[in-house]
Amino acid sequence: MRRAVNEPQSVTGFSRDDENHWLIHLDCGHRLHARHDPPWQSRPFVTSTEGRAALLGTGWACPYCNGTSSMRPAPGPLELANLSVDRAWIDYNGHMNVAYYVLAFDRAVDALLAAIGVDEHYVESRRLSTFSAEIHVCYLAEVHAGDPLRITGQVLGANAKRVHFFLRMYHAADGYLAATLEQVALHVDLSTRRTSPFPRDVLERVESLGAVHAALERPPQAGRVMGISPGDAR
Repeated sequence: MRRAVNEPQSVTGFSRDDENHWLIHLDCGHRLHARHDPPWQSRPFVTSTEGRAALLGTGWACPYCNGTSSMRPAPGPLELANLSVDRAWIDYNGHMNVAYYVLAFDRAVDALLAAIGVDEHYVESRRLSTFSAEIHVCYLAEVHAGDPLRITGQVLGANAKRVHFFLRMYHAADGYLAATLEQVALHVDLSTRRTSPFPRDVLERVESLGAVHAALERPPQAGRVMGISPGDAR
């Protein structure tokens, strides 16, 4: 359950801005600068992986949620999942196996679908659901046993029967992008096992979220075509 606006939000991860300053990500979806610039600003915890990892899951006051900031937050992707790499997901190369990237992403997909109203209750009560039509995964960096992961998502497009979305997997403490997943899901009537239009209430949520996410930068991995280019020879 979401906390009241005057209560601390949970720290979900870290990233860097264009000037290489650290940003704290909160589960409310807002991002806050955490500059370490003594003697003016002293936040030594951001200078080490251990310090950042220790802050994950702890409470942090969000000035946007509690109304103490006069600035308007920039729109951001949905904060969908936080998890750690299970040791059983590690293969003989010593890093997370490709199949488990998809497993981790799938947990985030469930959270994204729940945000538009397509959750377990929806499936059981309406006998409607979504099926995956196409998935593209880009493996960008290794993650290892015990590493904390943070997964975000944004809607790229939708129509009456389809939703197109994009997920990013980050190392939560070090902020680097480990993988991306692009997916098209079909809305399906479970009684016929055929595509079916979204109900109006769900379609309105999808379109509303898509309108917000239209302001976000389109991911460079979205729409990629697999192949080998001359530049790949080096």
